[in-house]
Amino acid sequence: MLAKSLTTRIKREGFWAAIRDVGGTLLPTRFEVWKLSRENSSARNSAEAGAGILAGPPALENLKRLRDATPGLPVEFYRDEIDGIDRCFLACIDGRPAAIAWAYEHTKPGHFLRMNAGDAEIRSVYSLAEFRGRGLAKAVVAAGSDSLLRGSFQNVYAVIDSRNEPSLKAFQFTGFVRVGELTRPPLFGPRYVTETSQSETWMESIRRSIYQD
Repeated sequence: MLAKSLTTRIKREGFWAAIRDVGGTLLPTRFEVWKLSRENSSARNSAEAGAGILAGPPALENLKRLRDATPGLPVEFYRDEIDGIDRCFLACIDGRPAAIAWAYEHTKPGHFLRMNAGDAEIRSVYSLAEFRGRGLAKAVVAAGSDSLLRGSFQNVYAVIDSRNEPSLKAFQFTGFVRVGELTRPPLFGPRYVTETSQSETWMESIRRSIYQD
């Protein structure tokens, strides 16, 4: 998955920009774990008038069409190609992609979370620079949370860099509450286990898998 992500970044951003971005993700960083449950959800939409929000298959179909017509979109708009994800939430303004968020189920690879069935993670929330300040990140997070919790999911999680104030505000606005913290590089550091609300190391995870088998 890392190799595919790097290849896509090089293709979309250029070699040195991609190397710089990936190198930055390897530094130890403090991340916050946030959670929204079905019983306490009340999704709010703060997007400006004129912003259309798409969810589910229509969102991904529209995104693929818009990518062909909008070269140069950031790598966050290509998570389906990188991770095999088929669920996104897309904000469009005047027929142009403006902001996006992706939903990961427990069966998909996760660097930060080990989730159960009934859990989902909203990841890779991104607003294009020209559309920032219009509440679009909050809108796609709210739309994504509402769609997931109205469907088959009981809990929705997010893992956010503690320095990323816009993302923290977007999830807090939507009703998410902070439930944990991880200080780690994204690869091979501790993960938050949603079933126990505790963190575990990768070695603990491997030993548990061996003993369960």
